[in-house]
Amino acid sequence: MVLAHERRGARRVRDERAAIPRRAVVDARRVERRRRSERARGTELLMSDWWVHRLWHFDPIVLFAWIGWVILSITLHELGHGVAAIQQGDDTPRRLGRMTLNPVVHIPPFAWLLFAVVGITWGLMPIDPRNFRHGRLSNAIVSAAGPAVNVVLAIVLLAAAVLWDKYSTAGASTYGAVLTILEIGGQLNIVLALFNLLPLPPLDGSRILASFVRPAERLFADPRISNYAFAALIILAFLGLFDWIFTLARWLETQFVLSLGALLP
Repeated sequence: MVLAHERRGARRVRDERAAIPRRAVVDARRVERRRRSERARGTELLMSDWWVHRLWHFDPIVLFAWIGWVILSITLHELGHGVAAIQQGDDTPRRLGRMTLNPVVHIPPFAWLLFAVVGITWGLMPIDPRNFRHGRLSNAIVSAAGPAVNVVLAIVLLAAAVLWDKYSTAGASTYGAVLTILEIGGQLNIVLALFNLLPLPPLDGSRILASFVRPAERLFADPRISNYAFAALIILAFLGLFDWIFTLARWLETQFVLSLGALLP
């Protein structure tokens, strides 16, 4: 009886010792599952805040319209600068092969990355003001050409939206999709025109201002000022401090659409 009792006690000790690593394994697995769950929730939250994810779930048409119009509008904006520069005597855009509709040529790699992350981007058009025929006046004309292209695009697209809304006989889904695409393009180009006319380097508005105000020209000529201002623009955009531009763009869009609609029979 004593031996049997001792054997049972020994087995119980062995079982308890064996249970300790098993419990440790179970606890470790439970902790790992909890960590994976937390990582999954973090990824889900990140995805839910990503602009592509939000627009896709809101309306895929809005997402594709935004992507298409941003790329096309910036490409045409930069081509506007290039055409104006050539007309003013600077052949740099043509010599460097920048007079093309290929957006990869106009939008730098980091700008593509930023576009993928936050939905905003920019383009570049190389020019050499030393070649301009009329100096400061030419510089102002070339700088204003980009925003002017956006204004023309906005007018054309919003006018097309008004005409489509008034005279279209398409079905409900086609009608809504086309109207959405036209309105997004129109409003986006108003935003691009307003934003680029801000008198902050490296935006077009700063070059226009520098063409007529010598102190501004000397200030903006410092590359450090341009770099700091550019970084500040990105930070302010992230913080939503340029939302007033979108508000103003919506107001201008509404006024244009109502005015044009009132003129149509």
